Amino acid sequence: MKQTEQQVPAEAFDRWARQARWNNGLITLTKPGHTREASSFPEVHPGRETAAYYAAGLLSGRMGAEGSAMLHQLSLLQEKDRASEFFGGFRWYREETAIHDTNAAFFIMSPLVQAVLLNPEQVPDAHGPILKGMMEGAREWFARECREPSLYYPNKIISDGALLLALAKLTAHAERFEEGTAFFRRWLDYTRRRGWGWGENMSLGYLGIILSSLQLAAYCLKDAHQPLAQELYAEIRGLLELIRFHDRHEFVPTIRSYNFQGEVERPGAAWQMAGYGEGDAPAPELPDLWMVPALALYARHTAKAVGLPERAEQPVPRIRRERVMDDAEAYTWIGSHARLGSLNRFPVLAGCYQWPTWGLGWQSFPASFSVDGEQVGYLRWTVREKGATRTHPAESYPHGYLNPALFGDPPYPEVETHCAQEGNALLAVRSLTGLHNRAEEITDEWIVHRFRHHVETVEVKGGDGSRHRWLLLRYPEVTVALTALQGIVSNGMSAAVAEGELEWEQDEAGTLRIRRILYRGEERPLVHARLESAWALVIREHELSGAPAPAEWLQGITVQDRWERDGETPRTDDQRIRRLALQGDGISSVRLELDPHLTGRS
Repeated sequence: MKQTEQQVPAEAFDRWARQARWNNGLITLTKPGHTREASSFPEVHPGRETAAYYAAGLLSGRMGAEGSAMLHQLSLLQEKDRASEFFGGFRWYREETAIHDTNAAFFIMSPLVQAVLLNPEQVPDAHGPILKGMMEGAREWFARECREPSLYYPNKIISDGALLLALAKLTAHAERFEEGTAFFRRWLDYTRRRGWGWGENMSLGYLGIILSSLQLAAYCLKDAHQPLAQELYAEIRGLLELIRFHDRHEFVPTIRSYNFQGEVERPGAAWQMAGYGEGDAPAPELPDLWMVPALALYARHTAKAVGLPERAEQPVPRIRRERVMDDAEAYTWIGSHARLGSLNRFPVLAGCYQWPTWGLGWQSFPASFSVDGEQVGYLRWTVREKGATRTHPAESYPHGYLNPALFGDPPYPEVETHCAQEGNALLAVRSLTGLHNRAEEITDEWIVHRFRHHVETVEVKGGDGSRHRWLLLRYPEVTVALTALQGIVSNGMSAAVAEGELEWEQDEAGTLRIRRILYRGEERPLVHARLESAWALVIREHELSGAPAPAEWLQGITVQDRWERDGETPRTDDQRIRRLALQGDGISSVRLELDPHLTGRS
C-alpha cells in the first residue's frame, strides 16, 4: 500500500473525531437503528462504531482518556449471565433491551481484537482487565456458534471462527484454539465441496468482512498450523482476483448489496486490499472506520503471504463464470462501456429467499447491467397490497430490513429467477410458484435510475411469424435492447399463458420502469400454481459496429419461445417444459430450458 501504516488509521480517526457526537462513552448516530426495537428511536448509540473508533485510536496512537469510558460502555452491551443462551454476545445498541442481531458480537469484537493483536503495547494497563473480561465472555459465545455453525452464512460464520481463534490466542486457551482450527477445516471442506452458501462471494460489501476475517484466522494459525493458514491465504487470493476482475465497479450480478440507487462505482476497503490505491481513478475513499484494523493487518502481514501480483490492464471484452453454490454460478460480461451479469438460478440455496424477519430477496440483484458513468439497471419484483408497496430488491435499506418478504403475510410463494447468458445477451425467466396472497398489482420490472437519454420502441416480426416489441435504451456509446417474452398472468380468478407485453414510464427523478404486469386489478386473494415472466436483453456497443439502425439490427435477432409436454410426466399448462433461444447479429447463441417439475435448469 502506498499510504503508511499510521496514515490510514490516523486520518480515519481524525475524521471521526471531528464529526463524532458522544453520549456517556458511546458514539451517537443521529438516525434510527436497524433492528426493530432500535428503529423506534430517533438516534441510537451503537457498539460497532464505538469499538471501531477505539481500535483506530490504538493503531494511530491517538487514543485519549476517553478510551476507558468507551470500553466500560461496550462491556455493558455484553450479556454476562452464564445461564443465558446469549452469554458472551452483545446488544448492538444501548437502546436495546435484548440481543436482536447476534452479529453485533463479531462487529464489536473484530476491530478490538485486531488492534490488540497488532499493537499490544498501545493498550493502557488500566484497559487490560476490562478487555480481558469482554474477550473471555466473547470467546465462549463464538465457541458455541462454531459448534453448530451456519456454514451457509459466510461473513457471519467466518467472522465467528476467526474471533474464536483470535480470542483463544489472546486468552491462552488451547482447547478453544483447537476448536477454532477444527472449524476452519470444516469450513474449507464445505466451501470447496459445495460453495459459498447463500452467495456472499458475490457481494462487494460482505467480501470486505470475509477478507478481514479470513486473514485474521490465517494470521492466528500461521505458527501452529501453517499448512491450514496457507490454504486460507489461497482463498483470500482467489477472492482478491475476483474483485480485481470487476475493476472498481459494482458486481453484476450481486447477492446482498444495498446499492438500491444503482451506482456504478462502489467504494470499499476490499479495493485497497486488491491493490487499488492513490493515483487510481477514481481515488479510493478513506475506508470505513471498522475496516481500518483489517487494512493494517493486510499491510503488515497478509499482503506478503498472499503474494498477489501487481495489477495489470485487463482485456476487453472479458467474461467470468464464478461458482456460487453447488451448480449455481454467476456469469459476468464486461465490455468497453457496459457490463451484463446474471445468476443461472436464484436463490442459490433453498430456504433463504424470504421469511417474516429476514431473507435475501430484498437485498439481491440476480440479473443486472451497467453502463459506465451512468447507472446499474436491474430486475425488480413489485407488489402492491393493503396500500403498501413491497419490492425485491428493496427501495431502501431501512424498509427492506424491517419488511423483508415480498408479500405482507405468509405463506409466501417460491420466488425464483433462472437465467442463461452468453456474453452480451441474456435470457431470464422469473416465477412465483404456490401463490396464495393478497395483491392489487404484481409486476416484474427493469429499474434504471437517473436515465437521461432516449427511449425507442421497435416492433420486429420474426421469421417464424412471432412479433416482439423491443424497448431500446439509447446511450451515447451503448444500446440496451430488451423485450418481454410470454408469461403466465392472472386475471384475478385464473392464470394463463399470455404474449409478452411491456409498458414503461419515467418519473421526475429520471427513474425508468420497464414493466411486465402479472396482475393488476382489485385487491383480492390470488391463488395460482404459478405466475411467470420472461425477458430477453441484448447490449450493443457502438464503437464495435457503429450506432445501429434499430429496426435493421433487431431484424437480425431471433427469439424462440416454446412450451412443450414431454409425454413422460403429467403436466398442466403451467408445468410444461419451457425452451427459449436467443441468437443473431452480434451475439452468441443463448439457450434456456426450464422444467417446473425440477429445481433449476435441466
